[in-house]
Amino acid sequence: MRFSDRLVTVGGLNLSGLSLEIANPAQLDTSHVYTIATVSGERSGAFASVTGADTPWTLRYRPDGTVALVYVHGTLLKVR
Repeated sequence: MRFSDRLVTVGGLNLSGLSLEIANPAQLDTSHVYTIATVSGERSGAFASVTGADTPWTLRYRPDGTVALVYVHGTLLKVR
């Protein structure tokens, strides 16, 4: 059984300016999608910084208000 912390909000949430730290990245299971936040209202912005997760790990900001940490297998291209 996997356990991880999750932020659950009722209403909106602005992630701008917030930092996310992955405490034990070696314990992450690459086949598992970790839900970082669930927002019932409008989610805006993105985490200003993410530490502890190496490049194959990336955050997905989903339209339903959730933020997930996923491991990307293969080639990952980031366009800014």
